[in-house]
Amino acid sequence: MAKIYPLDKVLSANVTYETERDRYYVIKKIGTNIADAVIPRIAGTPTTKIHGDFAPLHKTTSNFLGPLDLGLKTIIIPPERKFVFESATAGKVRIIGDLVVLAPGEGIFGEHLSRFGIQDRDYITYVEGSFTIGGGASWPAGIEFTVFSLTPPIIEEYIFKSYVFARVLNTSAPLSEGQVGVRFFLNDIPFDILSADAGPFGIDLLSMPWIPAGTTELTPFSLENYPIVVPGGHIFTVKFVNISGAAIAPATGQNIIMQFRAIAHLIRKA
Repeated sequence: MAKIYPLDKVLSANVTYETERDRYYVIKKIGTNIADAVIPRIAGTPTTKIHGDFAPLHKTTSNFLGPLDLGLKTIIIPPERKFVFESATAGKVRIIGDLVVLAPGEGIFGEHLSRFGIQDRDYITYVEGSFTIGGGASWPAGIEFTVFSLTPPIIEEYIFKSYVFARVLNTSAPLSEGQVGVRFFLNDIPFDILSADAGPFGIDLLSMPWIPAGTTELTPFSLENYPIVVPGGHIFTVKFVNISGAAIAPATGQNIIMQFRAIAHLIRKA
């Protein structure tokens, strides 16, 4: 009968490892200290994509998120499989979950084999986008800019039901509540009010900390209870709008930059 032991290892990115003949990994959480994309490649096949900003090695006062919980989208590394955590940057990757030790003649659990078979087309990833106001210009009141747009291929579907992050850089003064709203659109239909008579447009920017921390906002913004499903061929758009009632000026000699990032569940039809 198989035995299950705790798995919690810190490995090096871009180094190839191989599981042993009688044991395998079930990765339930993953983190990294790399401020860049990290993609696990199992037996030559990529699955999942993380970033150190939202999936750090540890939960600390400088980042309250900690390693990313993969939920049902675990990463399975069967026995005698080579694996590597690929990134353009060197660093560490922490994997947390189960180490399964098989008895003689025993095979990988059925549910793990099933998950392994689809984890290259059913996994957690992230998307991001940005917009720059060029020429050192100010951001006029009431004006919105498209910061991110996604139209999946027909065979793909994105489900946004996790953390969302947003920020605006290079303003003449730090932004405060009530200055910038973040709006979601699906096929140009807003997930928001239609008139400013009902209040300011969008989710307040400061409710979407780029990195939840003791110096910003401890609670990340999440769509867990309000998932946005983007089927193939449909258009998901994120816009930032100046709701302050006045122009937002850039810092001297710089351009205002808006950035958006969100964790997503990607499903690709076979």
